[in-house]
Amino acid sequence: MTRVTLAASAGVLLEADGLRFLVDALHGEGNYPFSRVPETLLAEMDSGISRFCNADYVLFTHDHPDHYTPRVVERYLRHNTVRRVLLPKVQWEDREGDLLQLLQAEKLPWWRLGMARGAAHSYQLQPGVFVRAVGMQHTGARFADADCDCVILQVYGKNFLFTSDCDYMHREAYAFAAGQPWEAVFVNPFFYHSPQGQALLRSELHAKHIFVYHVPFAGEDPMGLRALVHQDRAKLTAALPQTVFLTEPMQEFAWE
Repeated sequence: MTRVTLAASAGVLLEADGLRFLVDALHGEGNYPFSRVPETLLAEMDSGISRFCNADYVLFTHDHPDHYTPRVVERYLRHNTVRRVLLPKVQWEDREGDLLQLLQAEKLPWWRLGMARGAAHSYQLQPGVFVRAVGMQHTGARFADADCDCVILQVYGKNFLFTSDCDYMHREAYAFAAGQPWEAVFVNPFFYHSPQGQALLRSELHAKHIFVYHVPFAGEDPMGLRALVHQDRAKLTAALPQTVFLTEPMQEFAWE
């Protein structure tokens, strides 16, 4: 069984073939127009009784506050056991000071992702399980100087792609994805709404399931993304019927 559970914004728990991956699911900073991981869920992660506890692998696509908060990662690691942490490239190293000290003191296995644009690297997490990071430009003119990893998880032959906030305007950047049998592809609302993103989803990123995530929760949506998603749900699901919209706290979707 494969199951996806939303933590907040672009943060999800992916469970596949007995393994659990937390992707961009440990953040809690304000002053950003996206939902934080709820404190109730963070408390559950401390408790040892949640499915979010003791994830096998914890990984992040880039260093923005709606994807990665070092102090929240540190909190999680103090209460949970993981096999490995994959950190993003950061702008300011002192932002991670306490987290890196914990990783070193506890001898916790970790790697640094954060590929240069156009570069890619694959890591074997365990036999039959790999992560591949592909460096891309962050979407949007405001973040033209920022980088973001497209992250591919290959779990015993099943391929999962997290596009996160990667640019979707340059189709050639997704040449690596052409011809791959995608079990699931995760895209944000801007990617899904744009003609360029839709073209990618119909060709290079054709998948069994398309997950639209990175949607603020109700009452936490100053940009009106929920209305955009509502419109696209009505207009596009006939053309892309494999789409699942992740918009609610702890919403989950499972398949065989």
